[in-house]
Amino acid sequence: MSEVAVVKIESSQDPRLEPFRDLRNRNLTRVSRRFVAEGWTVVERLLHSNFETEIVLCSPKYVQQVQAAWQGTGLIYLMEDELFPELVGFNFHRGALAYAKRQEYTSVEHMISAPELIPEASLWCGVVGVQDPENLGTILRTCSGLGITHVMIGPACCDPYSRRVLRTSMGNSLKLELVGSENAEKDLRLLKEKGGFQILASSLTEDSKSLSEVPWGKRTLILFGNEGHGLPVGIQKASDIRLKIDMSLGTDSLNVSVAAGIILHYAARLTPIRYNS
Repeated sequence: MSEVAVVKIESSQDPRLEPFRDLRNRNLTRVSRRFVAEGWTVVERLLHSNFETEIVLCSPKYVQQVQAAWQGTGLIYLMEDELFPELVGFNFHRGALAYAKRQEYTSVEHMISAPELIPEASLWCGVVGVQDPENLGTILRTCSGLGITHVMIGPACCDPYSRRVLRTSMGNSLKLELVGSENAEKDLRLLKEKGGFQILASSLTEDSKSLSEVPWGKRTLILFGNEGHGLPVGIQKASDIRLKIDMSLGTDSLNVSVAAGIILHYAARLTPIRYNS
């Protein structure tokens, strides 16, 4: 059981609670290199992850569970349920919040420079310009469920450590290795030329191949783009194959998180990746 101190908080105006104040309108990640996890399920997965948690704020009914799950050092702030909405700025009944240190993204260059980091059989997901937190959270949760451990976070994506992304992924995104890319075209070339990856771009262009027509390689990265505009033309040109989901009844497209779920599930069953519990 954790040895962290438990401190009783009597007022939502207590200055020690500043990291959790008005969460709807704040994103601490980009300013303080921290993030906030919301709800007991996400907090529990955070406490079992390799992220460093500094503070857990919880209602009395969760304190023993927090102590049992937390093996690190830090503070537990204990506060009554009715004070949470006053603090966070919306109707909150999930009983627990946590304040943790953000980890830096792994870079493509680092992955390529250490070949042992990339198994011979690897399936990666990549996102470029995915801006809706619920879409990104759903994609990350799908990757976790399918055993796809590496996700390339390309330019113009929403913050994968934001409260809403973490909540939508149910904390499963904390299990993944996020590979950051500020220049996706350059990094795709590196993955192809140095890493031996086949790059697939989800696209609705006329030359896109159906899933059943794609020759699946041992090392594959599948890219998904912006909700409205898809993948930039330069990213598509830097890819080896454009692929699509065949659809019926005149349906022209699917939500990006739904499309990602279908394509990644299909690929995961055909590519020789290993599944870990």
